[in-house]
Amino acid sequence: MNSLIKQLHHRNLLWYASNRIQTQQIEKHQTGFTVLDEKLAGGMPTNGVIELLSSPGIGELRLIAPSFKMRQSRFIVFISPPALVNSAALHHLGVDVSQVLVLYPEQHKDALWAVEQCLQSGSCSDVIYWPQQDLTISHIQRFQQASKSGKNRLFYLNSYKTSQASLPVTLSLTLQAHPQGLKVKINRLKGGWPSDYFIVDMQTTWPYCTIASSPISNVIAFPVDKAG
Repeated sequence: MNSLIKQLHHRNLLWYASNRIQTQQIEKHQTGFTVLDEKLAGGMPTNGVIELLSSPGIGELRLIAPSFKMRQSRFIVFISPPALVNSAALHHLGVDVSQVLVLYPEQHKDALWAVEQCLQSGSCSDVIYWPQQDLTISHIQRFQQASKSGKNRLFYLNSYKTSQASLPVTLSLTLQAHPQGLKVKINRLKGGWPSDYFIVDMQTTWPYCTIASSPISNVIAFPVDKAG
């Protein structure tokens, strides 16, 4: 049994739940959505690699963008986005668009280099990356180290994950479209636990991108800053 556990651990196929003290040691920032903050035990981690498994254009940026302005003292970098970044939407959320950079590397290897360099530089608070291929354990480990050095975080949005291998990310979320916002599932949370799907209601912040309905009991997410 010990030999099997060692093999699984070496291949990064084993996940250890952390205790409550370790959870409290992970620095987090509120997301702007109450239910998401509650499920994440305080909000999004401020450092590390965050995986978002999502079809493009269903509201994935609307989920994470409110947290940008809460920590934007450095650049926010978008790398290989599948469409034009909407500066008006970012401005609506209170993001300083003069500190937003958008990069379009031609090759996958160039994009990986750009991600690592942006994280290591320390001049970026957030890097948002759409990979052209599945990322490997080695990629994530390098990004984790670079994030630790630069004291920032990487969101990578994957719409076509083919590998079933568990990656050593700080947080992994699966997102699905929902008439009132998004259905979110926590796959992995460092220092926490996975969850079933829950609804993040975006009707208040994005009324034109959602379908009005009666209040959803126990799962409504109200934005922290309604003026944003």
